Amino acid sequence: MSSPIRLNIKLIHHICDVLEKSVPVLIDESGINRNTWYSIVKNPECITVQQLLAISNSQKVPARRFFSEGKTDVIERRVDYIADDFVPCSYDRSAMQNVFDSRPDVTWTQAANAVNMSRDSFRQSLLGITRTPVVRFLKVCTDFDIDPFSILIDNNKKPKDSAQPVTKTLQSEIDRLKKQVDALSADFARLEKEHATLIEEHKRILQQLYRHDTFDLAAEEPITN
Repeated sequence: MSSPIRLNIKLIHHICDVLEKSVPVLIDESGINRNTWYSIVKNPECITVQQLLAISNSQKVPARRFFSEGKTDVIERRVDYIADDFVPCSYDRSAMQNVFDSRPDVTWTQAANAVNMSRDSFRQSLLGITRTPVVRFLKVCTDFDIDPFSILIDNNKKPKDSAQPVTKTLQSEIDRLKKQVDALSADFARLEKEHATLIEEHKRILQQLYRHDTFDLAAEEPITN
């Protein structure tokens, strides 16, 4: 890997806005407890692999889209996250076990010491038997040069690696929105003009009615000598 894979904290923090879903809807669809959800949004680093997969699979967002490389977290549009032919993502505990079975340089005790945990608790966590915090999972992958996506299985199409298409996409979106604003401004100006015309027409009609009523009242006054 060219650079360590990181959790996209910014995306997790703004996931409801990005997916254009209300909090109650996203909670209901993902099956995550309300209090747990607010804890995740407040502190995205505490999200577990299990919770991330619940969001990923319920919203049809490939799991790898929740991760970043480098130092900058990028947020894109909703359409850039939703996969058309979504393949459910999963955590392969057998693949994780195989890493420790096949590599003499990686032991459960050694890896557990790296994150200040007991061997048994660490093993159960990394095998998904108990909670598996994403940051813990990524630390182990980084420390022992393990490809996270050989464990966190995502068979959906990979997003484009180049940042240039993202920049062009965002610029196109900005240009499109600017055109919409300009069109709305033109419509608003036209409606203001029509409104002013209607007001003048209303005044003219009222004046005509006033003159007509005045004429009728004058015609009805009795003639006195």
